[in-house]
Amino acid sequence: MGQKGLRKLHSSIPAAIIVIAIVHRFLKAAFGFDLETFQADLGGLGLAILAALSLLAFVLLATIGGNLGEKLKTLRTNLAKKPGIDYKGSRAFHAATALAIPVLCVHLLLASSSDFSRNAFGALWLTAYALVSLYLFAMYRISGRSPGKEKK
Repeated sequence: MGQKGLRKLHSSIPAAIIVIAIVHRFLKAAFGFDLETFQADLGGLGLAILAALSLLAFVLLATIGGNLGEKLKTLRTNLAKKPGIDYKGSRAFHAATALAIPVLCVHLLLASSSDFSRNAFGALWLTAYALVSLYLFAMYRISGRSPGKEKK
């Protein structure tokens, strides 16, 4: 895949997840599901956290050419001067997207598709997905943001 391909994948996957989550929410509303439940509120909160912090990370970290790239470069310079958001601060906003993970894990586990009595496979799949996601993130953070470093 290479470094360029990995960067493209890393920037496109969050965007795809956000689009899928927005479509999911609209479909739930269109089919009459109540969007005022605790579970729906958690899903909306997770979506808001992920979307806001992903957008902020994009603005602060993305490498883009052309006119937009120049405008972002100017904005980053100004943010580094006044509020003091440097590269390290930008990385902190990027890492903060992980705040959505526990919220979304609870949202997943409250889903009707995770009701073990009705859908054992779905419940096991969502539980495994949540646990593996949390484990991989924890290993990534423990290893000092170097994937694979924990293997040595």
